[in-house]
Order: sequence, then C-alpha cells, then structure tokens
Amino acid sequence: MPQAWVTFDLQPKKEGHSLVQSYAAHDVVMLAECIIEETSLRVYKSSMDVHRNFCGACGSTLTWASDDNEKAGYGPILDLTVGTLDRDSILKVKPDRVGLWNDGIPWIRELLRNGDEGLVVNQEAIVSVVVEDV
Repeated sequence: MPQAWVTFDLQPKKEGHSLVQSYAAHDVVMLAECIIEETSLRVYKSSMDVHRNFCGACGSTLTWASDDNEKAGYGPILDLTVGTLDRDSILKVKPDRVGLWNDGIPWIRELLRNGDEGLVVNQEAIVSVVVEDV
C-alpha cells in the first residue's frame, strides 16, 4: 500500500459543490464507504487481492493495487496513472520497476531508453496563440 503521506484530492459529485476534498491513500485504494457516497470514484475487484479504482463518471483508470505479491517476495504494488498526479507529487515519487515492458509502445520505450535526444524542444511554448488559416 502507498506511504502514509500519499493523499488523493477528489472532487465531490454533488452539483454546484466544487470544493476538493483530500483523502488518505489507503481509504481511496480500499474505497472507504464515505468516498463511494461523496465522489465518483469506483472500485472493481478483478481478483481476491487486486483493486482497480476508476472514475465512475468518465471511466478513467486511476489506480491498480495488489496485496498478493507479498507471497512472491516483492511486497504490495500500487500502480498510479501518472496523469492524475500533480507536479509536487510527481517530484516526490520515482518508479522502482518497470512492468510489462515488452507490451509497451515502441517510441515511448525508445524515449525512456535514450531521453529526449533528437527531439525538438520548445523552451518557450506559447499555448494561448491561435493560428488561423490565411
């Protein structure tokens, strides 16, 4: 299970209520009853020891957690969808293993192996300018 300092900020599902609430990671992964009632987060138990959390509104995968791997000698596993982490969280975490490498998309595997060498890097991305057909 995740470290105690890991929290999830979830938006309440009530109409007109936009205040984000923080929840402990254990409560999110194991899906405490209050989270089911207050948010759109849902869980699917794909096997006895595996919990898959997803957004009940859009279906996006959020976490995959397994307790079973303690028997295999490498402890519990929590996979997080990286796109759900804020910048501060990404700076605190670092992966400790790669799973299913051979199933990965080739250009992404190449990027992970070689870094951004050969890519055009735009240091000053301007995203507010709209380019129109002339």
